Amino acid sequence: MPDAFAATIEQLDRICEGIGRDAATIGRSVGAFVEPGDAKSAEAAGLGVAITGSVQQITDTIAHFAEVGVTRVEIIPWPPTIDALEQLAPVFANIA
Repeated sequence: MPDAFAATIEQLDRICEGIGRDAATIGRSVGAFVEPGDAKSAEAAGLGVAITGSVQQITDTIAHFAEVGVTRVEIIPWPPTIDALEQLAPVFANIA
């Protein structure tokens, strides 16, 4: 999923270079549904493809966003329940 943003970020960098702006002064954020496990209910609800999997898989995917140039990932837990937040707590601890 993070690789899908690489081309857009590269394009932004080229545009900044073309107009003489330091691309590093622009934040790059994405919002992503994050669904613990492999249920894919966010996708079934028409919300797009969520970041899913084990705690480690989710942590690795979120970390990969930084590798492609994203400076902020806004996590939207799915489903929007306390249980989902509790399941994602180790992810938050790993990426803090």
